[in-house]
Amino acid sequence: MVDGLPWITSGSSNVARYAYDAANTRLYIEFRSGTVGYYSRVPVAVYEAFNRAPSQGSFVGQQLRDNPAYPWTPLTNGLAQPRMRATRVTDETRYRHRCRVCGAIRTLAGQTRRMPKHARKGSRGRNRPDCPGSGEEGVNIGLAIVRPRRPRR
Repeated sequence: MVDGLPWITSGSSNVARYAYDAANTRLYIEFRSGTVGYYSRVPVAVYEAFNRAPSQGSFVGQQLRDNPAYPWTPLTNGLAQPRMRATRVTDETRYRHRCRVCGAIRTLAGQTRRMPKHARKGSRGRNRPDCPGSGEEGVNIGLAIVRPRRPRR
């Protein structure tokens, strides 16, 4: 994996082991799921707090994950892999459609589209009633700007 660094086995249910590269300020982490990568620009003080934390997994979730100060780079076979845009099944242009009955908005491919089965907008709880507008044509309210999905970690 990463040669020359002493890996420390963690007692966390989320983090399997970790290593710190002081020269490059990188905190390498191998999760129990098998995912391996590193957080960049991690100062020694943050690493020491991580090392002393009762649960390294909770520390990662609260302090490191999705923190722009410490970008995450996944590794595969010791090589950094760039994040790729999730591929779609179809390249058809996606539009936003509004249900004629309840006003729920869905992003769907194609200009005219039937609204999929959905719960009535504004309903709460486990047994939410289905909207009577399900299966009817929705109102096209324009092009959808679809952001690429974040890869699962």
